[in-house]
Amino acid sequence: VECEGHCVSVFTEEGTFLYSFGHRGKAEGEFNDPARIHITPDDLVYVTDGGNNCIQMFQQNGQFIRQFGNGIVKGPRGITVTSDGHIMVASFGVNKFSIFTQDGQCVHEVTNIGLKVPRSVAVNSD
Repeated sequence: VECEGHCVSVFTEEGTFLYSFGHRGKAEGEFNDPARIHITPDDLVYVTDGGNNCIQMFQQNGQFIRQFGNGIVKGPRGITVTSDGHIMVASFGVNKFSIFTQDGQCVHEVTNIGLKVPRSVAVNSD
């Protein structure tokens, strides 16, 4: 993820540039301060978009699928996907974690637990 370039760049394992997708903007598939990325085993790409206050979902080739979290996340940074397919997002703008289904529905929020500017989220197999 290139924050200043407002895009996602894709490279081979050897470091050879292949392609990039996205550019600065507010429309679907465009970014304003993309921060973190998570790629699932089935090659879905999730990108936190801090400036547009949303999460964007793409196919591995960069084709836009959906945007979600608008009005729920603010300054999203950390992101991970659990083994059961839930998307967990850390929002530093509102000091909370939000959990979404793959279709973008918020199913749970964790707030008021003393978080100070969360930027990452991780899960284990338990």
